Amino acid sequence: MFVSFRYLCFVALFLGVCATAQAHDKNYRGFIIGFTGLNEAFDDSAFTTFARDRRLIPIKLSWTQESVALTLIRNSQGYYELYGFSKGAETVKSVVRRRVGRLPGCVTTVGAYRTTNVDFRPDRVPFLNFFDASGRGNPAPGLFLDNVGHSSIQSHINQLDFECKR
Repeated sequence: MFVSFRYLCFVALFLGVCATAQAHDKNYRGFIIGFTGLNEAFDDSAFTTFARDRRLIPIKLSWTQESVALTLIRNSQGYYELYGFSKGAETVKSVVRRRVGRLPGCVTTVGAYRTTNVDFRPDRVPFLNFFDASGRGNPAPGLFLDNVGHSSIQSHINQLDFECKR
């Protein structure tokens, strides 16, 4: 399905307005953009739980929708985080490197491949990396969960106690 850039920008602007408005609700402290993996692989339920546990409004985008995310970030205010599953971790890295307006309060990558650069220390952004077997050998700091499958790692990390650190 072909979707025009103009339409995507409209949607991003709309989401930005909604996210900013909802972020003013005392139950939320901002929003989180979650990027899907290759072939749109993503555990929506696990991502929603992750976001709500952090008091963030979840916004799911395809790993190919970097420009939509950048427009959303530019057109919103306040706190936000980024979350990338599998191939989506590459998109997160690219968004952070583009440095639009303000940096995210935290970056979380889940199931990044071993060759994906998910070390955000040079970017001065707090981050969490959770790796499964596909990430074995990745030099970035993070938690390696060898006995957790790629398709279940998103829900598994919701059971862990962690804090986003620089």
